[in-house]
Amino acid sequence: HAGSDARARESGRSRPAFWGMARRNAYASSRSTSSDTSDDAAWSEVAVWPGLWARRNEDGADSVTLSCRYQTIPASTWRALAREDARTHLARTSELHFDNAALGDAGAWLLARVLASTHRAAVLDLSDNGLTRASALALALAAPQIARLACVSLFYNDIGNEGAFAMSLALEGRSSRIRVLNLRDNSITAPGAAHLARSLLASQLRSLDLANNDIGPRGAAALAESLASERCPLWRLNLRENALGHEGAQSIAEALKRNRSLRWLSLWKNNIGNTGAKALAKAIVANATLESLRISENHITDAGGVALALALRVNRTLQELRLDLNPIAQEIRAQIVHRCGDERRARRGHRVTSD
Repeated sequence: HAGSDARARESGRSRPAFWGMARRNAYASSRSTSSDTSDDAAWSEVAVWPGLWARRNEDGADSVTLSCRYQTIPASTWRALAREDARTHLARTSELHFDNAALGDAGAWLLARVLASTHRAAVLDLSDNGLTRASALALALAAPQIARLACVSLFYNDIGNEGAFAMSLALEGRSSRIRVLNLRDNSITAPGAAHLARSLLASQLRSLDLANNDIGPRGAAALAESLASERCPLWRLNLRENALGHEGAQSIAEALKRNRSLRWLSLWKNNIGNTGAKALAKAIVANATLESLRISENHITDAGGVALALALRVNRTLQELRLDLNPIAQEIRAQIVHRCGDERRARRGHRVTSD
């Protein structure tokens, strides 16, 4: 991901590893009827339009992935994709990798026409394409087609609350198949989070990435309401760098006491402080499903560390606790490690990470 990853590194951002895993799972699902799904199958790439390549099996029988190779796709190719004669290629495509392709708001209007011909598609990556709030209506019109996909990434655009609303339409349809949705770095605030939260309970979504947005305490409260429901489908929620504060952390913590689906949660760099850490400690005592909690760089001190250490005496499911870059005294950290203990970690899989 040369282009978009380079920009991500410049801004201190990186692509979530889970996205690659989710793409592979969606790909495997989309080829479940194929006679050869082995990872070591031979591949070759064939240029099908200027700036766009098809990744095929060696025998050329099945066009699996369309990729721009992280380069700008010419306007002529976007127009070609929307024409009738493109359907042969698109109908045999399971993944569309248009990240860093300079799609822009104007190109977003072609999206619905392109997706209408991709009946086998499971993955759509539109990361780093200069999409703004002006793309929201185009995304809303494409919602029925987007809903057929398993993994959708709009990472590192600027679709805002209007775009979040458009994606909520794709989530809540009865035929929605979306399992993974990546909306990090999109200028989404509390209203956008509320749109997504309302759609969660009517969706099949397993992973929601909202890192590096600005949903704040009100957005956290909206998501917490859905997290507290027994119908919540989420396994993974990334709220890193969202200005949640201790109020947002408290809302999420209260929801965790009732949640029975979430396995992975990141509240990294949200200034939750000891108040938020103590609330999460109480949630850990009550929660029996969370396996990974990441609360690094949150101004948590000794008081919060002690509360978490005590909670680990009771909890039997947490396998990873990230506390990097918090000013917790070494003796408190040692207590946390002692609470887990080598023998206990071996039995329960606990991992505590410090600075």
